[in-house]
Amino acid sequence: MFLDSIYRYCKQQSRGLSGASAAQDLGLSSGCFNTFVNWQNSAKFPSYETIKKIAVYIDWDYDDVYLAVQAARVSNTSLSKKLESIITPKKTRAA
Repeated sequence: MFLDSIYRYCKQQSRGLSGASAAQDLGLSSGCFNTFVNWQNSAKFPSYETIKKIAVYIDWDYDDVYLAVQAARVSNTSLSKKLESIITPKKTRAA
């Protein structure tokens, strides 16, 4: 799902290329970040404030990250797949 892609991108943006580094950069505990990464098992999602931090951290629009979280929250895979096909990171968008 698209939310998994966001967490992978957070890890790529981090200094250490890891969840622990991304969590530290976002001001979260690594346990908290890992709970979000394992959302399919934990059913835990980031707060609005954390969604804002993630959006800034990966340089994406807040709405894009928010919609990905909400799509995962309601387990609407068709919406999530549609988002994945539409939304790409700003850094890779064609100018």
